[in-house]
Amino acid sequence: MENIFGFIEQRLKCIKQADLYRVLRPYGGAQGVVLEMEGKRYHNFSSNNYLGMADHPEVVAAFKRGLDTYGVGSGASRLICGHHQAHVELERRVAELKGKPAALMFNAGYQANVGLIAALCPKEGVVFSDELNHASIIDGCRLGRAETVVYGHCDVADLDRKMRAYGHKPIKLVVTDGVFSVDGDIAPLAELSELCLKYKALLYVDEAHSGGVFGPHGGGLLEELNLRLPHVIGFGTFSKAFGVFGSYVAAEQPIIDLLVNTCRSFIYSTSLPPALAEACLAAVKIVSADADRRARLWRNVAFLNECFQARGVPIKAATQIVCYPVGPAAKAMEMMAYLKEHGFLVVAIRPPTVPPGSSRLRISLSSEHDPLIIEKMVDLLAGYRID
Repeated sequence: MENIFGFIEQRLKCIKQADLYRVLRPYGGAQGVVLEMEGKRYHNFSSNNYLGMADHPEVVAAFKRGLDTYGVGSGASRLICGHHQAHVELERRVAELKGKPAALMFNAGYQANVGLIAALCPKEGVVFSDELNHASIIDGCRLGRAETVVYGHCDVADLDRKMRAYGHKPIKLVVTDGVFSVDGDIAPLAELSELCLKYKALLYVDEAHSGGVFGPHGGGLLEELNLRLPHVIGFGTFSKAFGVFGSYVAAEQPIIDLLVNTCRSFIYSTSLPPALAEACLAAVKIVSADADRRARLWRNVAFLNECFQARGVPIKAATQIVCYPVGPAAKAMEMMAYLKEHGFLVVAIRPPTVPPGSSRLRISLSSEHDPLIIEKMVDLLAGYRID
């Protein structure tokens, strides 16, 4: 046993020496634009709570009503006795929001992606995955038995060449983030959809960071671009703009039926608690109807860009996720500590999440951020010298 723990300690030492060591830091109170952590209060620019829904009183009330009515746990997986009417109603509402015939709930985005890709594309097929896709997509490709072909980031021409070479495959699946979770850029979904039609492939779009934020009713980029076509599969989460927990996939009914019968991460997981499903449903209804929240968020994105431009910072955000390049992991950690000293929480993103030498700060905007606080954060960023 000493040899085993010695090996573990050596691995940890190497991680620390590379400035890649991570620790858990608990916070107190509600998740909002101000966060209590380690006895201090910080302006929070690291949360995925993009629309300030995590403590919305109507969502909280729906959760409480669900707890009083259904209790805490769901008791079993959906195919045993954990399939509740609350799940049915949530799936119906999500399918309507996404413009699809059907939807299926999962407990978390990671759990869904690691099972969905393998279920949609068996070993006879091929998966085409953007090189900057989320880790859950990458792991889903690894766990599946189909061949995986990685194409250049948002490079439609590269994908075209690679799809042409695999025209003989009976099943082809293109997988991409809608909004990429670290850099905040947007996938060329219209062009990808056309390619999929050309090569008779399915297009799977992870809308974890675009759901609720894009579209007239918060239906995401697929609603924004009106890409509600049979070959397009929409995936998303309730844990970001909707402020709750859980995930979903929306698609044609035969695809949903296939997932119920073959997706192992769905079949063998205890279902989402019905009370949580009620909270998700309340959040979806509110976000769908409240266009002002999205408008406030996009005003904050535009204001951030104005602040960057006024200070000569060569960054222009396309979405609510903003990448501030730093480079070495040690420098990113120094800059994060500097911002914390001044009352701002902006978390450094380091390898293995990003390639070595490309560490950065990931700024997340919310509809609830005060523009004056955004401006102060930009002043701190612009005034910090990176040697």
